Amino acid sequence: MSTWKRIQDVIDKRKKKKIERSVEEMENVYKDTETREEGIKETARKAIEQINLHPELAVKFLESIQESEKLPTEIVVEAIKQIPETEQIEDPEGTILEAVEKLPLASSQITDIIKETNVSIPAAKEMTNQIPNEKIREEEKSRLEEIERIKRKQEKQEKEKETIKSLKEKYVNCDKIPGERLASELEEIKKKNNSPKIDEIIIQILARKAAIEWRFVGNTRLPSMYKIVSPEEMMEIDFPKLVGEEFEEIKHVKKYKGENDYSYSEENLRKLILKEISKHVASIYEEIGTIEIPQSKAMNNLNQTEEQYFIGQIQKNSSNITNIDMIKNKIRGINNYELEDLVDMLKKLPDNERAECLKIFKKKIIEIRQRDKENSKNEDERKFKNNENGEEEYTH
Repeated sequence: MSTWKRIQDVIDKRKKKKIERSVEEMENVYKDTETREEGIKETARKAIEQINLHPELAVKFLESIQESEKLPTEIVVEAIKQIPETEQIEDPEGTILEAVEKLPLASSQITDIIKETNVSIPAAKEMTNQIPNEKIREEEKSRLEEIERIKRKQEKQEKEKETIKSLKEKYVNCDKIPGERLASELEEIKKKNNSPKIDEIIIQILARKAAIEWRFVGNTRLPSMYKIVSPEEMMEIDFPKLVGEEFEEIKHVKKYKGENDYSYSEENLRKLILKEISKHVASIYEEIGTIEIPQSKAMNNLNQTEEQYFIGQIQKNSSNITNIDMIKNKIRGINNYELEDLVDMLKKLPDNERAECLKIFKKKIIEIRQRDKENSKNEDERKFKNNENGEEEYTH
């Protein structure tokens, strides 16, 4: 036997003797108490004293208590519950988990330990695996999952609360933050937070910044804002109107008065946004051959001047777009051009891809024609029925 092995044997024997003497002391303490309840409480306190003296022996010590025929298991459970209060154990949670895994405890005892030691959810979940009763085990897992869900929700709410506070400060001080930096900071915040409330405040900040810039220079730097809110989204939320509301608030504020004090033009801002959308429309057409107009209430209800301007910008960016009626109808949300779109998209495909796509498109074309035929049939039946009721004449 090696010298190191002999040393280890001596150390192990000493540890064993220490544990045996400690257990004997506890047996005497328990025997001398008047009631079982008092005995459990006093003996558990004694156990914690010993664990503080020899923290490296904590679990072995608890195992020896469990094996004693003179001591009830409740002493072990009570001692484990007090481990978080010990001063000498460096990793109380790890010690509790090890004890639960190694000791043959009842289901109710394990659940009590989980509830009263406030261990982390991951550690508690590991402990549930040691619960013998399947029903109790599943109930405890469900309880922990609910606690975890509530905790995540609370953490999310707290984080959102802090973020909102920070954003409100940016709103007040956005005039002091350079536009590019402000946009970069807001973009990062938006990426990390999925919250309608935060999105709403971010848009308010952008509207405020746009209003301030317009006040001083008669324009605003939209491109940096597009990283956060696309031109299509700006039209959908009526961003120009929001900027106008912010402008009304700042135009009488002393610090926003300059040499020129420009007036705000909602019409001009809408044109800037429509100009950017027209580039997207033209780009998509040049790439795949279809005219895609973003659909929103604001886009569907452009006034005549805005519509003409938008169409002009689309054609300026793509001279190949010539069907004005199609553009107008698509702006207004009327889309009866599926066949035309399919034909235009086929034209954009390379020769080696066209044959394969045509097989797919043929099925779509048949569906469109069948649908149009059904719609026409239904319309004829409606007219015929109305004629029978004397409401209108039926004519082909």
